[in-house]
Amino acid sequence: MIRHLGLFLLVSLVSLGSSPTENSRQLIHLLNYIGSDYVGAVRNGKVLNTYEYSEQKEFARTLLELASRDEQFKNSEIFQGDLRQLNRLVLEKADPEEIQKTVSRLRDEAFKVSGLPKAPAKWPNIKHGKDIYSKDCAQCHGATGHGDGPSSGGLDPKPTNFFDSKNDFISPFQYFNAIRLGVPGTAMASFSHLSEKETWDLAFFVASIKHEGKAIPKVSSHPWTLEQVASLSNHELLNTIEQSADKKNETLFLARTFNVAEGSQTSLLELTEQNLMASLEAFKAKKFDIAKAKAISAYLDGIEPLEPKLRINNPDFTVKLEQSLSAFRRQIDERVSDPELERESEKIKELLVEAKTVLATKPSSFWLTYSIAVGIFMREALEAALLLITLLGIVRNLKNRKAIYFIHAGWLSAFGVGLICWFFSGWIVGVSGMRREILEGSISLFAVIVLLYFGYWLHRKTEIGKWRSFINEMVQTALDNKRLMGLAVVSFMGVFREAFETVLFLRALLIESPGQEVALGLGVVSSLAVVIFVSSIMINYSARLPLKQLFTLSSVIMLFLAFILIGKSVHAFQEAGILSQTMIGINMRVDALGLFPTLENLVPQLLLVLISLIICGKPRRLVDTKAQAKL
Repeated sequence: MIRHLGLFLLVSLVSLGSSPTENSRQLIHLLNYIGSDYVGAVRNGKVLNTYEYSEQKEFARTLLELASRDEQFKNSEIFQGDLRQLNRLVLEKADPEEIQKTVSRLRDEAFKVSGLPKAPAKWPNIKHGKDIYSKDCAQCHGATGHGDGPSSGGLDPKPTNFFDSKNDFISPFQYFNAIRLGVPGTAMASFSHLSEKETWDLAFFVASIKHEGKAIPKVSSHPWTLEQVASLSNHELLNTIEQSADKKNETLFLARTFNVAEGSQTSLLELTEQNLMASLEAFKAKKFDIAKAKAISAYLDGIEPLEPKLRINNPDFTVKLEQSLSAFRRQIDERVSDPELERESEKIKELLVEAKTVLATKPSSFWLTYSIAVGIFMREALEAALLLITLLGIVRNLKNRKAIYFIHAGWLSAFGVGLICWFFSGWIVGVSGMRREILEGSISLFAVIVLLYFGYWLHRKTEIGKWRSFINEMVQTALDNKRLMGLAVVSFMGVFREAFETVLFLRALLIESPGQEVALGLGVVSSLAVVIFVSSIMINYSARLPLKQLFTLSSVIMLFLAFILIGKSVHAFQEAGILSQTMIGINMRVDALGLFPTLENLVPQLLLVLISLIICGKPRRLVDTKAQAKL
């Protein structure tokens, strides 16, 4: 009765206006109840526990009601059909295995429809999860997780014993939802005060608790992605691999107990090797999608956070390591032989050993952190400054003060967003490397489109006969702000793209250089002063150029920036595994110019150059002499 009342309250909460995300989470939460508890209610067509079976029927009906009220699920014929089938199977006392298969399909469709993530962005910190457990959970569940805590005596039902075999059917994602939402009809309340990251840390610890104290296995890696480890139960994970029972248990142990300590260089290199070996094993098992995903994670989640320090200590080695990991991913796409991929993995493992030495050669110091911060900020800021100088030079020559305000508004807005990103950069760095690369690539691609448009637009204005109409147009459009808003967008995108990347690199640097906040801050301030000084000189110089020459130069600069950004955009999508990499056989790489030795990078850059030459070489129309005279 109590649990039914709890379920009623849960349904009421959803129907009274929870967010779509919470609705989806509640719905998946109930699906998980059926998937894990039905096995204790029915077996071989017979009811084992009348109360539990009654509850399962109530859950199935409730799911139909919830899905009928939610627009996302109401419009999914697949979901509605499977949900009706689940309701029928429960009423028919179907076999638990059939119920679990249907629940699994429904969960997959629910994730697809809602877009709810199945897993955290990065591997959780199990040690941190253990600390949270000791503080918030041990009172009921017991210090060792056997459900025998000091407060467990008077509770009905008893707190979960995490060593019970029925928990082999519960995934970390289910634990995540139970922690986040609570369990109706039990003493398990919602721990909404925990952040999403803390909740995942705790969920992964709870899933690992029964493995504590066991002997370290002989196997060196597991074949599963983070999403699989988070969203699948022990039972489901083991069903995905073909090994002996002992080796299966060892592999499961490794997946459930793997931990990455925050801010540790060694653990990030271990994460790289872990993913590398998992990729190799998946490749040998012909699971090529998993192999590619693991290979991408090896670089983005393990090496990329260490890049700022690796580059300052040994830039050549950093490029060599990145290229080796890139070659490994490319060989997976090419379906090379197992021994060939294994040889490449051994090369990378040797480089990872060397990486430890590279990272240790120069201990964190004030001047090291300062110099890295200066290098990072200067590189990104100069690229953004070049665009702003070009825009300001144009509008100052046109003496359009309103346009100047729009340009300043654009870059100041981007700078402000960059500051906000810095304060939220702990979350941004916590976002998976793949999502960061996709975001960076998308920003760069959008900036390329805007720069190409304005570069072509500026080129057209170099025709003398159009000057008067152009100036009149600028004055007229100042009234409705359409053209000027376009300038603000260019200014914003040019600066925001660099600000976002700067935040990521500086946050990674701060993690690797604890206690050096002053050095990092001074590095940013001093490099900003240099950029402002250089920019002011260049703006004054541009103001002295004839308007036609200035527009021609500005058009070239914008196309040049587009050339750089399109190379960086393609490279970001390659690192995220979205685009392939076809090497050209020449070791030509200049990161600052967006040059990378792959066809996918060079082809769009060459097309950009070709289109620019065609546009610039178009025969100009005859000049109206009267218009010239008026000018």
